[in-house]
Amino acid sequence: MSNLLQREFTTSVTAMSTESAPAAESGAIQGFIVARQAGILERAITTLRECPDEDLIAETHRLSGTLGTYQLTDAAMAVRAVHDALRSGQAIPSDTDRGDTISVLVRSLDEVRAASGGDLRA
Repeated sequence: MSNLLQREFTTSVTAMSTESAPAAESGAIQGFIVARQAGILERAITTLRECPDEDLIAETHRLSGTLGTYQLTDAAMAVRAVHDALRSGQAIPSDTDRGDTISVLVRSLDEVRAASGGDLRA
């Protein structure tokens, strides 16, 4: 590496490690995520309840990704399990199976609301 490139690299690394902006940004991003979790879960519950069987693979794929993005791991895993079962050729989940998945989402929603004092809505 040339001396000029080495100096630029060292300057960039030093600047990045001494700035406080990334920590503030992380806090802001985390606040953004938490503030929207309840609304994301509410929409996921409604989607699973109302989704026609023929759209279930696409919707569970979308929902599991969205739930994971918003750090709703248990909910994402429950929806992903339905998606994976459908992709492997298993039958459309019965109302009971879909209800079990919705129960996980409702439980996650209750936890999010309890952690926020019940006042979060997206």
